[in-house]
Amino acid sequence: MHEYRIFTLDENGRVAGSAMTLECIDDHAAVARAQQHVNGRAVEVWKGARMVVRLDPLRPQRVV
Repeated sequence: MHEYRIFTLDENGRVAGSAMTLECIDDHAAVARAQQHVNGRAVEVWKGARMVVRLDPLRPQRVV
């Protein structure tokens, strides 16, 4: 399992609040879990210093 962090962004693209930490088997699982947290705001998924994906509520998402 790998540790991922999910950050919710405000309307200016800045981090709003604390990160949520997840334990997932891979990037795909982390993105799937993060999609549940897109509630009118963008979220970013990070694994360490690497951004995995930014999920924007106004754009359809394609899981890589």
